[in-house]
This record gives sequence, structure tokens and C-alpha cells, in this order.
Amino acid sequence: MFNAGLLEGTPSFSDGAQCWGDAKGTLLSTVTRDANRGLVPMTVQHTIRNEDKTSWGMHWRATKSGYNGIDVATHTNISDDDKGLTPARKDVCPNMHRFRDKNHRKKNCAEKAGVRSAGAEAYEHAVYAYSERRLEWAKSNMNTATKEYLGKAPDEEQYLRSAFLAGKHVRGHATSNEIESWNNAQNASGLRNSSPLKMMEIAVSNCDKFLNEKHAEAMKVNDAAPPRVRKWLLSGGELGKNAKDYEVLSWQGFGQRIARVIHRAYPESVYIANLNDGTCTCCRPQVVEGPFCVHLTTSANTAQFDLTHHLKPWDTTARLRAQYEKAMAGRTNIIPPSTADLALMPKQPLKKPAAVPRKPGRPADECRQMSALEMATNKNKCKVCGLYGHKPGSKKC
Repeated sequence: MFNAGLLEGTPSFSDGAQCWGDAKGTLLSTVTRDANRGLVPMTVQHTIRNEDKTSWGMHWRATKSGYNGIDVATHTNISDDDKGLTPARKDVCPNMHRFRDKNHRKKNCAEKAGVRSAGAEAYEHAVYAYSERRLEWAKSNMNTATKEYLGKAPDEEQYLRSAFLAGKHVRGHATSNEIESWNNAQNASGLRNSSPLKMMEIAVSNCDKFLNEKHAEAMKVNDAAPPRVRKWLLSGGELGKNAKDYEVLSWQGFGQRIARVIHRAYPESVYIANLNDGTCTCCRPQVVEGPFCVHLTTSANTAQFDLTHHLKPWDTTARLRAQYEKAMAGRTNIIPPSTADLALMPKQPLKKPAAVPRKPGRPADECRQMSALEMATNKNKCKVCGLYGHKPGSKKC
């Protein structure tokens, strides 16, 4: 729907889902987020094959051809490591950065011998460690088995802080929950339970309805920040944290632009929030590439400062409108499937095959391996008498 330029700074998410219709097979999907953090399908394919390198290779080639310029080191794709997805992506899009899905990897940690739940929790803390000191602390709490298991992959493929330092745009996304919810939505619409023709009709209908709704919503936004982004600016956007639990301890200098923020229950931890450049000593705004943390929000609410000035282009209403205007412009290229075009031959009753006389003797055993001598003489050698022309145990010996 969007081109690669309108996907700047936004990761994509890929996964496969099993289908239960007449043709069964697998639904391979790659989705992304728009400027309002809403799900947007990029490439959706149905294959009668299971998930393997061949099917994913076709999917990635279609994605690369549809989004020219997406195979760059700054674009991140978040997925699991199962069923041929990773090797196919490496072959087709060798420059694309990969990030391992946190949910699947945490589950693997919990099931790994010697790692278990304690190692899985330590891994999750390391994923969302936004500062170097926090990341090193999380790594130090891992047991030997956890360190050995996680050490097999580069840090920039599993930790947000390391990916940020490597210049990758993960922006705080570490799970493929986005693609999981997309698969569930397709299941609710009946797409995964239908015949191939019906799947095409549902997919086109869903896409058309999606574009109409999202385009209308984008055109109604008058704020500089999309609705979900504005909500994050007012709340901090951190899961499990409430900006109301924090307060400004003091201001540095004049103009109320640099604040010392504390948690009311833990006043010993002090964070410096800078409203001039939208940064904080917790390092979260730098890693997620946006002014989203409870310390900045607390400071901005106290000083009545609008954090919209520090939004990146991919979090603005202007980008949201440009994305759906581009999608609507390509809407005319969507061709609904026609069952008449697919009826290549009229239905005729099957005819019984012509009867042929059966050859005398026992049918040949195709599984039997013949020796070189048998292949040369085309005769069997008896293991009892050593003569050719019959098998052991027959009446001739």
C-alpha cells in the first residue's frame, strides 16, 4: 500500500498462519504500522505449501518488488526464527536488518535446559533496557545457560539498546504481536477458513473497506499529532507506568525547560528531562526515537509544553495523510477476482480408464535393488545352487 519512502523509520513484522479451507496451506503476511500506530498490510499471500524456504522466498520476492528500496540496512523486520523465514529473507533481502521476536524468544528461553523462567525474565529486562548501564545490569543477572544461549545471536538482533547504537530503526518494537493480531483478524473475517477463490474475494473486500475507513479517519485529524501519538505524549507511552505517579522535584535554570523528575514512591531515583531537545537520562526517548517517556510527559504537563515539536516525521499527521493518499491512489490497481475467468474448462464427468489385459505372472517389485551382475544378465542367481534363471526355494533346485 505504501512505498518504501513512506515506511521510513518503521519496522515490518512477518509471520505465517495455517489455513483450514479447501486448499489448506499457509497464509504468509508482512505488515507494518502507519503514523497513527495502526496495522497496515504490506504483502499477504496464500500458498498451498507449508512454511518453508521456498514459500517464504516467493513472499520476500513479492515484497521486495512491491516496495522498491526496502532492502536497506536501516529497515528492520521483526519475526521468529521458524520454518524457513530467516534463510529466505537473508537470500532475497540480504541488507535488511532482522530483529528476533521477543515473545517467541522468551518462550524458547523458558523451555531451554538450564535457562528456565529466571533466564527468560532476565532476557526480557535486557530487551527493554534503554541505557547501557541498565543493559549491563540485566546481562549480569543472567545465569550461565542463559548467557550461552543468547550469546549465539548478535546483540543488535535481540536488544533494543544495541539495535539503536547500531543505527537500526526498531523504535521500541520488540515483539511480533502486531502480526499475530493481524492473523487473528483474518481468521475472524473467515479468510483462513475459506476456499482459494473465497479467500481472494474476502482479501479484496477487507482491503477496500480498510482503505476507506483509514483514509476517512486520517482526513479528519486536525491535530499535528495523530490520535494515538497524542495519547502517548500525554501519558508517556510506557506500559505499566503512570505519569501521575511522578512529579517535578525542581527546575534547572530559567524558563522551566530542564527538570529533575522523581517517582513519588521512590524519591531516591532522579531523572533529568530536557524539554529543549526532548531527551531524558532514562534514555527511552532516544531509543524509541520520540518524546515518549513518563519523565518528559510529567515535565511537559507541569510546564504546559507541547512535545509535538520533537516528533519525528513518521509520527506526524502529515505523514499519516500522505500514507493513505498514496494507498488510495493505488486502489484502482486492485482487481477483484472473477470465477468466470478461472473456469478454464467445462466440468465433465470423469471417464473410466480403458481396460487392458493383465500381464501374466507376479508384478515386478520396484523396491528391490538388483546387483550389477543381475542388471548385466537380466537374470536372477540362485543362492542355493548358484545357477542363473531362478530364485532359491523354487522347484528347479
